[in-house]
Amino acid sequence: MVLSCKKTTELIEKQNIQGLGIIERFQLKTHQSMCNVCTSYVKQSAIIDKAIQKLIEEEIAKLDPKLDEETRNRIIEKISESQGQ
Repeated sequence: MVLSCKKTTELIEKQNIQGLGIIERFQLKTHQSMCNVCTSYVKQSAIIDKAIQKLIEEEIAKLDPKLDEETRNRIIEKISESQGQ
C-alpha cells in the first residue's frame, strides 16, 4: 500500500519522536523513493529540529542556577525554622 504525502509526513515526524516499526519504515522508504516533495520535507524537518534544539540550548545556557548569597541564607534559615532548630 502506497501512503499519501500527509500520512508520510506524519510518519516522518513520528520517526523523529519515537521511532517506527518495520512496516512503517518500509512504507516510508517506499513513498520517499517515489516522492521528491516528501524527501525534501525530511531535510527541512531536520533543519527545523536542529534550529529549535539550538534555541532551547541557548535559552537553557542563559539560566543561572546559582543563588546569590542572601537568597541562599534565607532558604537555609527557612528550612531551619521549619525543622524547629
